[in-house]
Amino acid sequence: MATINTPISGGDHLNTSVKSYGASLASKSVVFSDLDESERYFLNIMKDIAKPSPLAKYLVASTFYESHHSSFIRNLTQPSPILRNATVACAAALLGDQSNEYVKKGLEIGHRRAALAVSSLRSLEIDNEQDLVTAIVLGVALLTFAMHVADGQPFLISHYTLSLIKMRCPDLSRLDPSLMDFLMCLVCAETFECVLRSRVPSLKVNTHDRGCFVDRYLGISSPMLSYYYDICQAGNSLQKVGMADDPDLLRRLKGIQLAVEEWQPLQPPDFVERFTHIEVVLNSKRLFIFPITRFHALHLHTWLPVLKSSRKKQGKGC
Repeated sequence: MATINTPISGGDHLNTSVKSYGASLASKSVVFSDLDESERYFLNIMKDIAKPSPLAKYLVASTFYESHHSSFIRNLTQPSPILRNATVACAAALLGDQSNEYVKKGLEIGHRRAALAVSSLRSLEIDNEQDLVTAIVLGVALLTFAMHVADGQPFLISHYTLSLIKMRCPDLSRLDPSLMDFLMCLVCAETFECVLRSRVPSLKVNTHDRGCFVDRYLGISSPMLSYYYDICQAGNSLQKVGMADDPDLLRRLKGIQLAVEEWQPLQPPDFVERFTHIEVVLNSKRLFIFPITRFHALHLHTWLPVLKSSRKKQGKGC
């Protein structure tokens, strides 16, 4: 378990630390100037969490740890009134994840600020590029909080954010690469849950447009994410039809399976030099696991609707 550079050892220490940190925070932006002492303390300590970052568990390689944490903090601490509640909520959740010392106070602050941040997301309208950036960062911040607390509902957050983005900005091909990394976080969270729910994800991201690269969440397997979308789409149609012998659906499922079997990963020229030997091996194992899980998803969507229909006819429920 990682430690925090400046632990809390008592109320007086908290107040003293807050005053020293609070001054620098307030001078950076008036957006955070009215936070209470605990909130300022959490926000500042979040930037100095000792390695590894609590965000590291979502990444495929340690090579991404430092840059991802820095990018996450940099985007969250923008001088934006819309982001500030989500920023404080994330700070409280991440520190609670690091030490039991912060759990109770962090949960109180985190849930209060997260509720305000959700209201901001619901009222957000995307009229320009900056609004798009705000929507993505706000969505990722709320998703991060949701994944660190009980009953956080990460699927609902990712689904709402992506639906909002899709409605206003259907063409994301020109999105900045750093923002694309954040968008992939939302897409992965929604898509993998949609596989289980037989729902159609909000967006189908074609990672081929990004060229040959290593995604921080999926490694060099990221192009296969589009096949998950196809499976979800076919599964949703199959669920509505309620049978597995529909010729068109069977052809679609077969086509997906053939595409997965024929897919070959592309490694960047500097892949072996950029990543450690262990990271290269883990990425190779991921290539083996992804097709297997995708085939399982195919069979799940093929036969589960039939099983449900059969059990309903027998009066046994599901």
